[in-house]
Amino acid sequence: MCGAKSTTLKVGFIEDNPLPPSHSLDNPYHISQDQCWHVDLTSLLTLNHNDPTYKGFYHDLIGHILSQLTG
Repeated sequence: MCGAKSTTLKVGFIEDNPLPPSHSLDNPYHISQDQCWHVDLTSLLTLNHNDPTYKGFYHDLIGHILSQLTG
């Protein structure tokens, strides 16, 4: 069962979301295939705009995504 839309970056330990194994150096990440625990970035950044942890987060995220897309 999917959880509600989240504005935090955590999922409780009681929630079941098994990740597929990753045994390849070409794909070292463990990423869930379902979208039950997605995060609304606009809400997350709005709610945490005074938190120094999030300073530059959006800019860094966009830079990371573009670098991955362009190789």
